[in-house]
Amino acid sequence: MQKRLGDMRELLTKHDVDALLVSSLEHIVHLTDFSYFSNSEREAYLLITQNSQYIFTDGRYTHAVKKLLKNFSLQEITTQKPFINHFKDLIAQEKI
Repeated sequence: MQKRLGDMRELLTKHDVDALLVSSLEHIVHLTDFSYFSNSEREAYLLITQNSQYIFTDGRYTHAVKKLLKNFSLQEITTQKPFINHFKDLIAQEKI
């Protein structure tokens, strides 16, 4: 997994891109080795930057993500803080 994330960061640098938002389940599984999400629902996103990696998902997966994806910063999607709010905050924080 770390090699794949490193390769992704090399591509970001090569193409002068600040970050990559990953929404495809197949790509999320490939980059995280976490295959617990449902194929029929939009349950996760990844944001990969030069220095950080974030996973956005809801409370159904919080425990498993915390346990299995320790190198990702969990951004828990709730009705009070939906994905777009997390995303906007990280754009500002990471200066994307």
